[in-house]
Amino acid sequence: MRASQVPWGVWCLALGWCVVMAWSFIGIPEPRDEWIDRWAFDPLLAHVALHSDWHGGSHWMAFSWRTITAQFVHVDWIHLLGNVAYFFVFGVQVERRVGFVYLVLSTVVAGALAYALPAWLDLQPSVIVAGASGAVSGILGLYLLVCSREPVGIWLPLGLVPQFFKLSAWVVIGSWFAVQLIFALNATTYPTVAVASHFSGFLVGLGLGLLFRAIERRQHSGYRKRVNYV
Repeated sequence: MRASQVPWGVWCLALGWCVVMAWSFIGIPEPRDEWIDRWAFDPLLAHVALHSDWHGGSHWMAFSWRTITAQFVHVDWIHLLGNVAYFFVFGVQVERRVGFVYLVLSTVVAGALAYALPAWLDLQPSVIVAGASGAVSGILGLYLLVCSREPVGIWLPLGLVPQFFKLSAWVVIGSWFAVQLIFALNATTYPTVAVASHFSGFLVGLGLGLLFRAIERRQHSGYRKRVNYV
């Protein structure tokens, strides 16, 4: 696969999230809460789809569509900026490794399954959920499989001047995982954090990382065979 040097996929998705957020404040003709309810993900859609026959395709279409649109809906700017920051920290290196197409598809697929899997397994409370956190969690899982040797650069506000550090990906992602465990063990204290979606997205990202490595091995194997037989 041909990797891109300019992370166009990261920029396009992040700008898409930001544009939709801005539009939700200045462009929609309805109350923002109603707009969020209309485009965010409702876990009840999973139950309706699962209990409908295959002739009721409209239920499955609504369910599938909302797993995608919900990724572009954020409740507030802090939620959005947190996702964008994590996405740039990990997504840029991932895109340079896997390329534009695989990065974009992986982000959307991880985000969609991060909503779908908890709903199917009844792990997510029946409340409206939104945001790209599941998609970003998928990129963290993908990073761990395809870029684990690359250190993660982060800025830390130490004193008056922020300091730049490079840390092992295992340390940074491990700390993220620990925070998710804290949220999960204190669910009543953090009821608005969709931890099940974060874990689901991360697991999907690991699967996508394994898939990419398998594709790479097959491509390298095919190249060696062509060289041997020419």
